[in-house]
Amino acid sequence: MDAHTRLLCEEAHRIFSLKSTEEISNYVSSDDFQYFWLHADEFIQSSYSHIHFGHYKAIAHDKYLSALEAAKLSLAATTGIPMERWGSALTVLLEKEFVLQTMTFFLRTGYGVSTVGYGGTRSDPTFGLGQGNGMAPSGFSAVSSLMVGAFQRLGHASDFSGAWTGILFCLAAIIYVDDTDLLLRAKSRDLTMDQFFDDCQESVTDWGGIVLATGGYLKAAKCFWYMMAWKWVNGVPQLRTLRQLPKYKMTIPQKSGAPVAIPLRDVNDPEETLGVWSCPSGDFGYHIEKKMEAGHLWVERLRRNRCPAADGWLGFRYSLIPKVTYGFAAIAIDPDILEASFQKLYRDVLSPLRVNENIKKFYRMAPKRVMGLGMPNPCIKMLAHKLHLLQSEWNQCTASGQMLRQSLEVFQMETGFSTNVIEKDYDRYDVQFQLGNKWLIPLLRVGDRAIMDVICSTDLFPKSDWQSINRVRKYKGLHSIADMVLCDGRTVDPW
Repeated sequence: MDAHTRLLCEEAHRIFSLKSTEEISNYVSSDDFQYFWLHADEFIQSSYSHIHFGHYKAIAHDKYLSALEAAKLSLAATTGIPMERWGSALTVLLEKEFVLQTMTFFLRTGYGVSTVGYGGTRSDPTFGLGQGNGMAPSGFSAVSSLMVGAFQRLGHASDFSGAWTGILFCLAAIIYVDDTDLLLRAKSRDLTMDQFFDDCQESVTDWGGIVLATGGYLKAAKCFWYMMAWKWVNGVPQLRTLRQLPKYKMTIPQKSGAPVAIPLRDVNDPEETLGVWSCPSGDFGYHIEKKMEAGHLWVERLRRNRCPAADGWLGFRYSLIPKVTYGFAAIAIDPDILEASFQKLYRDVLSPLRVNENIKKFYRMAPKRVMGLGMPNPCIKMLAHKLHLLQSEWNQCTASGQMLRQSLEVFQMETGFSTNVIEKDYDRYDVQFQLGNKWLIPLLRVGDRAIMDVICSTDLFPKSDWQSINRVRKYKGLHSIADMVLCDGRTVDPW
């Protein structure tokens, strides 16, 4: 057994040992059945029984049919005899070292369920779960949990601490099936760049070994990496460009045995991950350009097909708009650039929709009740996506919820304010801020005030000096007046 497979088995044993030994109920009541299906989101189209999602929804409204379905589920749960239609699913077990590598799945398409199973073998275990398998989502969730746990046990996870609460947040990787981002950071400020690269190479090698142990492998053509290293120019940190970085060579393990080098990207070069074009420098302009290209291509196809205007408007609202607004919750861009890009797209699509393309901007986006076309305002649309993200994730024990909390704390410490950050006049402070929470940083004493609140609310220093003062404050690790004076409130702490 290789080292990474052994590690996965040990991690599986650790997880199962933490599970409760209390017996759980195996009885499904009609109330349980109705509650589940009446509150379920329509993320799946049908089950292996070929019954549509809507059928289960309809059954949940009838007490007799619900009781029948609940009785069938309870019978299967209490006797341990599964229904025949469950035979195409998978049970992920780790009773033997090679189970993960030799799992079998059955492809389900519009033509039915395949009768031949596909999977890896001991001689070539690089197969595993694939698209079309109904158990792939839950199966991959089980496998990826073991992978992340094993990766953390090797000490490769990144620990983040809240800027002022000190709340610890551990992040090992961002995984979505075949899209995986490893976020690696220096574990000490004393590390040299060469030592940090060696740590990164060790982490990538271990991750590749874990992937190989589960039956997959890292495809070199889809792999790349960034290095975010800063230089200081007049006290201002700037990301180093590709030319300013050492010529490091990152490699990934392959099933053939010989490692393969992957390219190092410049921090300003965007790459697509999960449908969003992004780069470490934070420029999302290329993402908007790609979405506009896709949008204009959609319009060109609409123009060639000459479909009725009513169908065109239906496609505009339910096909084009979701396509070009994808990722709005995760990106930030100048509102003027966003507005100009969308207005150009709207002008292009108006003619195929049988509307004069010279119609004024107001009537394009005005609601239908005031004789407008009701085209979405892109800036409001982006704001709505971000508000929805906050409503869904804020104060939740999810990775997204914890990252939002960490981001707000960093922003609060960066600006140096202790009052409500969302109520500030950001035009005055030359700060770009879109969304936040009404958190107040607690002060140390009665009558204490944040240093930057004092600086910005008085005329002691000109506005041109605020950034320099704030930079020194952060370097000294100060936030409020109480951090820099003794208990009498007047004597400056000499340290």
